Amino acid sequence: MTLNEFLDCNYGADGDDVLRRMLDGGADPNKREGPLSEAPLHVATRRRRANAVEILLDRGPISTRRPAAGKPHMLTPCAVGLRVGEVLRNGRPQ
Repeated sequence: MTLNEFLDCNYGADGDDVLRRMLDGGADPNKREGPLSEAPLHVATRRRRANAVEILLDRGPISTRRPAAGKPHMLTPCAVGLRVGEVLRNGRPQ
């Protein structure tokens, strides 16, 4: 299972721990996949997974290119009013 598949469809109650294990095991946090060419950060943002966004941001370089749909990953969380917007703007929640 890829990071995007996990973040999109399989992020359960233990999702934070599973995500950390996947990243520790070598999963690429910048790999783009799918018809929208989304990076894991785009998927986590779209799915409103604030903890996943924080974990991904803590893991180093994150792609800032726009997905194929054209929306930068910062716009979606700001629109839904989640703390993900703050994480994406500032790097860490206050």
